[in-house]
Formats: sequence, C-alpha cells, structure tokens
Amino acid sequence: MTGPLARIDPLALSLATLPAMVLLIFTRDVTTPAAFLAAGLLLAVVSGASWRRLAVVALAAAGLVTIVTAALLPWVDESRASRSAGEVALATGLRLAAILVLAWLPALAGHTGRGLVRSLVRNARLPYRWGYAGLAAGRLVPGARAELELARAVRRSRGAATSGRPWSPLRRLTEPVVPVLAGQIRRAERAALALESRGFGAYPRRTEPDDRPLGLGDLVFVALGWLVTVGLLILCRR
Repeated sequence: MTGPLARIDPLALSLATLPAMVLLIFTRDVTTPAAFLAAGLLLAVVSGASWRRLAVVALAAAGLVTIVTAALLPWVDESRASRSAGEVALATGLRLAAILVLAWLPALAGHTGRGLVRSLVRNARLPYRWGYAGLAAGRLVPGARAELELARAVRRSRGAATSGRPWSPLRRLTEPVVPVLAGQIRRAERAALALESRGFGAYPRRTEPDDRPLGLGDLVFVALGWLVTVGLLILCRR
C-alpha cells in the first residue's frame, strides 16, 4: 500500500478513530452515525486501498445496515421510544456499520496485526510477552484452517468423503477434529521451542528491526481525528 494513511502508525490510526467508535455506542439519532459512516468511507477511499477492498467494505456496510434494520424493525416498541421504529432500527444499523468501517481503517491502509503489536509494545508500553503471545494465538487460526483442508483432502483421496449412510454428514464434521487438534498441538510446541531457543522473555525489552516511535505526523493525525469527531458531533446536534 502506498496511500497517505500507510505512512501513519497503526496505533495512531486506532487512537484517532477510538473516540468516535466509543461515542457512537451512545448515540441514538440517525444523523450522527450516518455522518461518521460517510467520514469513515471517505477515509477508506483516501487510505489507498484497492477498489476491490473498498467495494467489499461498502457492500459489507450496506448489508449490515439492511440486515440489522430489517431484524430490529419488528421488535421495536414505539410506545417506549421517542422516535419511530424505523428510525430506531436504522440508527442501530448505521452505528454498527460506522464502527465497523472505522475499525477497518488500519487494515485498509495496509497495516498488519504485527505492526500494531509492535507499536503497542514500543509506544503504549504493552509487555511484549502479552503482545506476541496474542499474535501467535491469532496465527493458529489460519493453521487450523489449513489442517482442516488437508484432512478433508485426505478423506477425498481415500474415497471416504462420499458415503450413502444417514450419519455420514455428521461423521464428516467430527472426524477431522482429532487430526486438526493434533496438528495445532505440534505447531504450538514448535513455536514454544523456537521462542525458548531465542531467549523470548529472558529480558524486559526486545529489539526490533523497525523500532520507530510515534512521530509528529502521527500525533497531528490523532489530534485531527479527535477534532473531526468533536466537529461532527457539534454539527449533528444542531
């Protein structure tokens, strides 16, 4: 990614949008979440993400608003609400969509979980044992998916994937559990041995190849994000 937001630290991106995401939880009108959703989509376009990613984000936001509004509409009691049921349901869908788009901004800008963990360790003084342990746990999910696909491929190669017995679908769901679990245990053991051989946890701090603190541009971006949040709130309250 070569967009302007790619040069901003991922922690700064998260801090700039965090107050907006927190305030959106407590808003009840339609205008405020709609304004923040529009601002989030504008930042997504500026982030330099590919048009395919932008289309996925826009469709996900529109789908979330539609599904939440349609799901909540029959359950809203207008006698207890100061607005109509449609406004209440639509406001809830817009709030969730706006929070989702704002939370996706670091990923759309090209940042990864590893970069965010590094920034948290360097700038927020997060213990690196916690940060990298959480990052390693998150990487177990793609490994489990690969193990599951391998177990299913082995079953298909042996001709055991298709069977006419009534309980065959249930067996196909439960049989890969043991090999997938065994593969994840082996993967965790290898990761633990690799960390121990490199002295992980032996020292209070770790050296990093890209140990960059928050710069002036990052702090200015955070301040601008907070100012825009306050400005949008003031405009939507008029």
